[in-house]
Amino acid sequence: VVFTPGDYIFRAGEIGEEMYFIIQGHVKVVAPDGKSVFSRLSDGDCFGEVALFLNMPRTATVIAEDYCDMYALSKDPFREVISQYPGFAQTIESIALARERNRPGEA
Repeated sequence: VVFTPGDYIFRAGEIGEEMYFIIQGHVKVVAPDGKSVFSRLSDGDCFGEVALFLNMPRTATVIAEDYCDMYALSKDPFREVISQYPGFAQTIESIALARERNRPGEA
């Protein structure tokens, strides 16, 4: 999947249908209010796992900062992968729980 600068990859509150692995490019993870930048991610990073793993709406908005080449893993293949590879499931669960725990509270 390719995104261009300024593209919204997803918005806070949307139902998560996939997670993403950044092959090349940079994205910013923005608070639902659109003002605070939680983090910036780049080559080799993944995001979107919180909504899939914890079965909840997206907790942040993600915007491409430059041209981004990504791999998208949809919900059903995601479930298949985590059932077949428990180590991957544990890693993704740890990332999801840490991100959810460290997310600033919403007003």
